[in-house]
Amino acid sequence: MIGRLALTGLQAATARTRRRLERETARRTRPPPPAVGGPLRVALFAKYPAGWAGTKYRLGKWAERLAAAGHTVHLELPLPSPDAERLSGDFSLAARWEYHRALLGRRLAAVTSSVESDVVVLHMTDLPFWEYGEPFVAQALRRVSGHVVLDLDDLPVVGGSQVLGPRARALVGAVDGVICGTGDLLPHVAETPAWVIPTCVEPAEWSVPDRSARRGPAVLGWVGSIGNAVYLERLAPVLAEVCARHGARVRVVGGRPPALPGVPVDFVPWTAAGEIRDLEAMDIGLAPLADGPMERCKCGLKALQYMASGLPVVASPVAALGRIVRDGETGLHATTVTDWTAALDRLLGDLALRRQMGAAGRAAAERDWSFDAHATRYDEALRGRSPDRPGRDSLADA
Repeated sequence: MIGRLALTGLQAATARTRRRLERETARRTRPPPPAVGGPLRVALFAKYPAGWAGTKYRLGKWAERLAAAGHTVHLELPLPSPDAERLSGDFSLAARWEYHRALLGRRLAAVTSSVESDVVVLHMTDLPFWEYGEPFVAQALRRVSGHVVLDLDDLPVVGGSQVLGPRARALVGAVDGVICGTGDLLPHVAETPAWVIPTCVEPAEWSVPDRSARRGPAVLGWVGSIGNAVYLERLAPVLAEVCARHGARVRVVGGRPPALPGVPVDFVPWTAAGEIRDLEAMDIGLAPLADGPMERCKCGLKALQYMASGLPVVASPVAALGRIVRDGETGLHATTVTDWTAALDRLLGDLALRRQMGAAGRAAAERDWSFDAHATRYDEALRGRSPDRPGRDSLADA
């Protein structure tokens, strides 16, 4: 909980920034919407540091592709490194204070430099981790840019809530459209034009080693953030049992060693540089997830990474995960303890099946979940064309 005096100070600093933005943008004439064709001037506002998955896969890769296609692109990071990495995962009062005060100045400068943008894309929010008052940065960007899009690959909630708070609802209402990483997000952004564009991978960047030539114990693999480790930890009894029966190990790539009593674990600290290499030692990808309101809005990135690396996946069939991992084709679905045990036993005992499902998963990543597969749709979203759900009073074409 933010202390009262600290919160009061942050609110005062935020109010000053808001008034200044309002003064500097109040008399601007809003540019016209993006043209149907031709090059665009695009500004993308990140919530997280450059190497983090949300920034890399929802903004950074698209920025690279847009620039290569001849568009003018600017990726606005929240803070420069190494401060971004140091502060983004630190939720102490001192860190929150430092982060938000520094970010206010950067967002102020970024809005004024976005005057010439045809399109602005905001990932998750306009002011990261700030849940108070109106989304005035997004409102200012809409006054100076031709088209403002909110990009969501999760529910933009704070404080453990599982529904949109007042500020998040106001943010959805302040933008011209929403890009949803999964169709399960659509009910949460009602009445705003929306495009469903999944989180994508670039399969050509992912090497697929010959795992059949490997010697030694089979390796069950999991990669994810500290916050999602709880789903893996709930499988500890299952993992301990199947590892003992098959002589297997579990390789965990993340922010901290997991609590997996009785499980032989090889922990690898996550790094952006090692993202692809660290999956090569795995034989089966694990994608456990609870079935709750928040989880149903996740986009299944880890399953896509496993598939790009040629791994079969055992996944909880929750929302996007159930669609990404095709049961019996690219992996196996598992809900109960019995399901997980049976699925892992089956794959650990059948190398040929692992190879078959891994190859099918790689093909699906290329066909259905790559940036190439969704490039046209992304261009339409940037231009405000042909939304999946037009929204009330929308001028976008159906």
